[in-house]
Order: sequence, then C-alpha cells, then structure tokens
Amino acid sequence: MSQLSWNQILQPRKLLVWIWALCALMLFSPARIIERFGLTEIIQEISPMLGIAFFLVSAIFICETASESFSWVLNRRRRQEMKQAIDEKVTMLDHQERAILREFFIQRRSTITLPDHEPAVRALLEAHVLLRNPAPDEKETDAYKGFALHQWARPKLTSRVLQLPVGDMTEEQIRYLKQTRPAFVIKDMRMRRRRIAA
Repeated sequence: MSQLSWNQILQPRKLLVWIWALCALMLFSPARIIERFGLTEIIQEISPMLGIAFFLVSAIFICETASESFSWVLNRRRRQEMKQAIDEKVTMLDHQERAILREFFIQRRSTITLPDHEPAVRALLEAHVLLRNPAPDEKETDAYKGFALHQWARPKLTSRVLQLPVGDMTEEQIRYLKQTRPAFVIKDMRMRRRRIAA
C-alpha cells in the first residue's frame, strides 16, 4: 500500500471508522467465522477492550451526527431569517436607501464604495441587503469601503422597487436621478476622478 493510501487511512475520522468496523466485526461476527480464523481465544481475552472501544467510537459518531444536524438546522434558520429580513427591507426602503441601491445600476458595477458610518448604509447592511466586499488594497481606516448586493436581494431590486425608469429616459427623469443621488456618492466619484487625473 502506498504512502498516500496510508496517510488517507490514518486521518482521524477514517481511523475511527476503521477501529469501529474492526471492533464490530470481532464482536458480532458469527462464532464459526471466528473459529475458522483461529481468533476465538484472542477475542475472548480482549472482548472487554473491544466493547469499550466500540461503544466509545459509537458515542463519538452519535455526538458528531447530532452536532452536524444541529448546525444544519441552525444555518437553515439563519438563512430563513436573512431572507425574511431582506424581504422586509426591500418593501420598506426609504428615499436614501433606495438612492444608494440605485447606484449599483447607475454605475453598472457589482461593487461600489460607500461610507459605512452612514445610517442608511448601516441599515441596509444590517438587513443583509448589502454585504461587505472589500478591495484588496482597502484599509480599515478608509472612509469609503467596498459593498456589494447580497445575491438574495439582487433579484428583488427591480426597476419598480428602485423607481428606475425603463427604456429611454426623459430629461426630467435624468434630472430627478441626479438630484436624488446621495451626496457622499457624488463626493466619492469626484475624488476618484481627481486621483485618476493626477
């Protein structure tokens, strides 16, 4: 058997499975099979140890299964709560929150930079509509940080929800969108233009 195969067998989880299987075979195999291999006396001598090992490993497996089941139920409940929070927030967006979310479509970017101290940004983040998506060079001290739309929120943010015009926009609609853009977004765009120009 190759070294790789031994390394695979000796992994903690697989090693426990091997121990459990061997103990089960020696404890519960029919007597005629045990006699055929000449293991009757050996098994009789070590049967207390086999029994302890079998029940100990079984208890470990039961605890692991219970823990994994609990984690699955807990994660499912968290997902349901997140989806519910997103649904509720999308139906109750205020003007500032709607304007922030429109920026993803106006700028046509999957990630935009926003000041995380803004109440509207914090509210969208807490409701899981937004999630943090930091850039590689982003620092904790940066005033503006990267944010993206949560995958569950994206299909719910329709043109109707965000009050975005469909098709060609009139001058009045363009003027309305410009007037309702958050001041901090405009400030960030101006700063980025200056950096590019420099």
